[in-house]
Amino acid sequence: MPGPPIGVPWIRDVGDNPNIARDEPPPPLYSGYPPHMVGIDSSPAPEPVTVPRPTIYSGPPILGPSMSPVMFGGAGFGAPGFAWHGGAPGILPMGGFGGGFGGGFNHFGGFGGFPFGGAPVGAGFFGPIPPDQTDPSQFSGGHLPGVTVFESDSHTVIGWVKSEIEPWLLPPGSPVTVEWIHVDSHWSIDRLIKSLRGRESDLPGWTVSEIREDPHSGMWVKGNSYAFGFGPASNNTLADVYWDKNRNRIGGGSLHVYLHRA
Repeated sequence: MPGPPIGVPWIRDVGDNPNIARDEPPPPLYSGYPPHMVGIDSSPAPEPVTVPRPTIYSGPPILGPSMSPVMFGGAGFGAPGFAWHGGAPGILPMGGFGGGFGGGFNHFGGFGGFPFGGAPVGAGFFGPIPPDQTDPSQFSGGHLPGVTVFESDSHTVIGWVKSEIEPWLLPPGSPVTVEWIHVDSHWSIDRLIKSLRGRESDLPGWTVSEIREDPHSGMWVKGNSYAFGFGPASNNTLADVYWDKNRNRIGGGSLHVYLHRA
């Protein structure tokens, strides 16, 4: 509909709007359902259960027959100078302490199996045992919902040089492939070799060597080498041989390695 002439105010007549629905409103959304009723349980109340108090001793802790030989310290059960004597009936839900007091405080060598975190207690709660890791870049078994992952306090950035020919035998300036990896600085060198190799069947004989590029000649120079299964590789971590969090960082010096047969 054309508007009024210029200068004449436009007076809106809502009643003339053809888009206004003039039919009866629809029925309420839940009008066809019966009203919600609250059920009342008429069964008799359960009989009260009397739980005997555990005997409390002062002085040196006395371990009962259903307890692990663990000294309990700190707040709560097992404050200094006190200990539970014997086993009380299993009264807690979801297995209670170690599957109920009657089963003893013997799960994981101590209290074990606390239900207070909201997680049920019992073997198999977190699913099946994860398979062996086949891809070192993946978290074996996957991350578990509701489980916090604690990371290492130090990681190392490594340039993994990949070449069919040993880099120190290549002509100057030869192109090579470098894959950057981020690993736990507390790994043993054996663990690094295993991850680089990606299998366990033929690890003996494999060696990881540090290499660096000579700024004058442009050639790769071989540095320290560590063979799988031998003392230095088995007994030292990456940080022990200075393959630590400082490498490939500002002011920390570069770090490249090459995996090869000894």
